[in-house]
Amino acid sequence: MSALAPVFTLTPNPSLDETWQVEAFHEDRINRVDGVRLDPGGKGINVSRLLRVLGVDAPAAGFAGGENGRALRKRLVAEGIPDAMTDIAGETRRNLTLQIGHEGRTVKINHPGPEILPAECRRMADRLEETLTPGSLLAVCGSLPPGMGRDEITALLARLSVRGVRICVDCEALDRARLCVIRPFMVKLNQQEFEALVSPSGPLSGRADVLSTAASLARDTGAIVVVTRGGDGAVAATPEERRMALAAPPVGVCSTVGAGDALLGGLLAVYAGWHPDGETGEDDLLARALRIGVACGAAKTALPGTDMPMREAVLARYRQTGHPVPV
Repeated sequence: MSALAPVFTLTPNPSLDETWQVEAFHEDRINRVDGVRLDPGGKGINVSRLLRVLGVDAPAAGFAGGENGRALRKRLVAEGIPDAMTDIAGETRRNLTLQIGHEGRTVKINHPGPEILPAECRRMADRLEETLTPGSLLAVCGSLPPGMGRDEITALLARLSVRGVRICVDCEALDRARLCVIRPFMVKLNQQEFEALVSPSGPLSGRADVLSTAASLARDTGAIVVVTRGGDGAVAATPEERRMALAAPPVGVCSTVGAGDALLGGLLAVYAGWHPDGETGEDDLLARALRIGVACGAAKTALPGTDMPMREAVLARYRQTGHPVPV
């Protein structure tokens, strides 16, 4: 395999994710916890974890501070993820997920995060601008913490994009106008996030409507647009008017937390130059990326909490996943 393009993730508002397993959840009653786990949290960190499984190093950038920040960084190192966090004075947040029963139901309770000081934002931006080179992939994922403005991160990402860094956005804070300024390489959102971005008046009517709207966003921003649709798989549209859809393989759902992050990790791996064992590169990178991404997302849903699947599980789901269909 030829050398892979560098991949980085940026999680502006990371967390320690605490997951409580309960058999059932009843309001106004005492609910007993059957198990507790603590994981490094944040959408970009999950992407780095999936990429690590595939053998692709993806340093995790963001902000980390206090006892929670130290615990977060310790867990990143333990998982073999390069630590590119910026130190802050505040305390990294801790989020709670209730994992209810064994059918994949979850309740998420997220803290807003620490206040980021202007000097801390500048240090993070300087580090990225010094590190990222043309052709690198940077996935920007999750929410923005208090103190980090939308205009500020838009300006940073636009500068990096002009320099040839391939920006991949999975961040609700960046609206259509800001995406047009950034000119990202890719926009990946789940359907709920996508509808909030492009159709604030109400949900889209179906796959054809989602694809048509994704194609419009792709034309406006110059980005590949991927919309994940849960058990219905994913759709993609490009600025060149290509549209395709791919159904997810059947899987017993344990937890959907992190499935979209795993899918994005699969997409990035392919665009970095990774491919499954025994396969060589092919002309249709988008089709392969979508297939690998959907396989990664499906493999993740079979696992509890934010566990990421092993490489063998991803390849098994890949073999079960069909090929994208032009639409």
